[in-house]
Amino acid sequence: MESEKTYNFTVSESEGRPMEYTIAVVDEGLLSLTGFRTPDPYNHFNGKYPLLVKTWDLYKYLIQYFRGQFAGILSIGGDDAYNPDAIAEINRFKPVSIHMGPYRLESGKKNNHSITMPNYIGKVRVMIVACNDSNFGRAEQFIPVKNPLMIQTQFPRALNVTDRVQLPVTILRDDNSIQSATVKIAADQNLVKGLTPSTQVQFGGKDQVRKVFEMEVLNKTGQLDVNMEVTGGGKSMKEQTSLLIHYPNAYSSDVSYRILEPGDKYEWTPTPKGYPEVYHSTVTVSGLKVPNFTRYAAELIDYPYGCLEQTTSAGFGQLYLDKVLTLDPQENRKRLEHLQTAFLKLARMQQSSGVFNYWENNYYHAWSDIYAAYFLIEAQRENYLPQESDMVKKWIKVHTDIANKWALSQTTSKYVYDSESLTQAFRLFTLAKGSRPAKSAMNRFAGGNESRLPMVWWLMAGSYKLSGYDSKAKEMIRKAEDLQKSYNDISDYNSFGEPGRDLAIVVDVLSLFDDEKTRLGQYYDLMVDKINGSSWTSTQTKGYAFIAAYRFFGKSLGIGSKINYTANLTGSLVTYDQNAFEPRTFRIAKADTGKKTVIENKGKSRIYIIQSERFIDNLYREAASENLGLTVSYSNNVATRSADNAKVGDNITMTVTVSNPNAFAVENLALNVKVPAGWELINPRIYETEQEGNEDNFDYQDFRDDRVYTFFSLSAGARQTYYFRAKAAFGGDYFRPAVSVEHMYKASFHARTAAQRVKVAE
Repeated sequence: MESEKTYNFTVSESEGRPMEYTIAVVDEGLLSLTGFRTPDPYNHFNGKYPLLVKTWDLYKYLIQYFRGQFAGILSIGGDDAYNPDAIAEINRFKPVSIHMGPYRLESGKKNNHSITMPNYIGKVRVMIVACNDSNFGRAEQFIPVKNPLMIQTQFPRALNVTDRVQLPVTILRDDNSIQSATVKIAADQNLVKGLTPSTQVQFGGKDQVRKVFEMEVLNKTGQLDVNMEVTGGGKSMKEQTSLLIHYPNAYSSDVSYRILEPGDKYEWTPTPKGYPEVYHSTVTVSGLKVPNFTRYAAELIDYPYGCLEQTTSAGFGQLYLDKVLTLDPQENRKRLEHLQTAFLKLARMQQSSGVFNYWENNYYHAWSDIYAAYFLIEAQRENYLPQESDMVKKWIKVHTDIANKWALSQTTSKYVYDSESLTQAFRLFTLAKGSRPAKSAMNRFAGGNESRLPMVWWLMAGSYKLSGYDSKAKEMIRKAEDLQKSYNDISDYNSFGEPGRDLAIVVDVLSLFDDEKTRLGQYYDLMVDKINGSSWTSTQTKGYAFIAAYRFFGKSLGIGSKINYTANLTGSLVTYDQNAFEPRTFRIAKADTGKKTVIENKGKSRIYIIQSERFIDNLYREAASENLGLTVSYSNNVATRSADNAKVGDNITMTVTVSNPNAFAVENLALNVKVPAGWELINPRIYETEQEGNEDNFDYQDFRDDRVYTFFSLSAGARQTYYFRAKAAFGGDYFRPAVSVEHMYKASFHARTAAQRVKVAE
């Protein structure tokens, strides 16, 4: 068979009997990946029954010790919907997969069919499965697909801006009468330059020749379609390959705050930073101080790692976004889509017992588990989940049992005692939120616990209030505030605690008390000051900021104060008269950047303005570090060549060492190693190789096409080394992104190397 041609065939029953059947034509290479056999209905329905008894095994406890062919069977990673460069992913693999039918064949007849083979070279399997009232049957045939003249390309999976790449192209013939051919190549000149549009090749007695095209990527991203065509001897073939061109760096954010007193005016000119096409600028105006919800919602959705805590925080942002900001229909549709994605991902992370894993494996983190359940319970209250949700029912059942059996004994330190107590208090609070308070566990805890952590007693106050014990709840509030007077502001790391997040929990609890509006306002004011005054905000704090603001605005609907101001943000002056508690967000259009914008307070009360910018830096970043050490070395298996000047086929080893110079442990670290486009990252689960020194020293590892994320913790003064391998696969001159490590919840712990360039020779 040849590609892009139509073929006719007939189907008949060998003895002329009637039957019904289906036809499938599938790429044999795709079928071989899973050892797929043509279905045999007779053997399937007449096979032996399996053992009809329950069995148990220890496999899940032993799988971590498997290597070689078993190493990747149950491993996961790389399938999260992560788009770091703000452009769509591209599916490069378009296999032949044709399914036809069902059809009915009358007795003694033949049916005629036709298929059109797409642009494909390889081998296909034609499979027919048939049955009638008393019989089953199947047939299969393997058919090679090749053309008299063929072209095959080998391109990198993705490119970075400014890469200079050599694209190898192989031209093959299956007809000896073809002595020469013309190869044409075309691509978007807005994205690349330097391509030679046409060239002649001579076979010279060979059945295949190789040609290398050189191409330079401009400083612009997008989907690049490379169109190839070979013609000769009256035959031809075309091939199109789509490449993704990345930005060199991830998103960065800048935010500034302004207070306009009555009669004041604020003027500024939005100036794009980094790549203009992905620069975003927003302005939020409110009569009340609010966190920067627009920025937080975008950052929570774009955050790359997707663990249980971050998925839940993003979910809280989408759950309440329409309550704290005015959204247009398109924005609200996207919000609902993101919300549904969060529900689906949490469902994948839930064990059969009901608890939620931190990753989509068996790694568990108690606070995140409870936090996820809190989100689902709130989603039920907002009617986004059914009231009889199985996820919630299973979680409540298992955690009611955990709460009732909970006890502290032989703790190693005061920190562990406080941390475990805080987790139990959050569990009790969340059960009460779900209308299933564990009252006996609450009473035992309140009567015997000696934790000096204020947040423990704030959460217990909420638990008792939700359970109908108002006087006991007030007692817990007094205890929490007494402890705060001597509190040294050291938060619990195991709960992702920091001052802004802790104050948001207080707001959440106080919103339950109708007679605490004054105290509620005071804590909300402190919370916003703390969050907006921080140069960096964790995902936990961003998620809880949405909870707290929703609670506060819900208790402030009776406020009648207004703010009045004029704004010239889109080329025309508009007067706004709105409720003080209702923030309004303006998005500066790209066409309006570079133009002067003005906001003037025309009312009698102050106005709060948050100006937010998100951008991708287009400059090479220098090495930097704070509270973490990071060293990276690259070695070539060919001792006479460096990794920076490799040849195609060389194996590169990347040695990454992260050190913790602090006198305390640092947890929740994320290491991001991305390889140049001319290298191919070697995933040990695919190639069945060992990664020296990488066993059992991380919590989770996620291999993608061109990068790998590693999540781990470091004890005080410790260092950890990881080894990664790559193969130099494509000649050229490439951008090598920086290697970075960061604390996922604390911006003061980070390190990165300098971005550089590397060469690969043919």
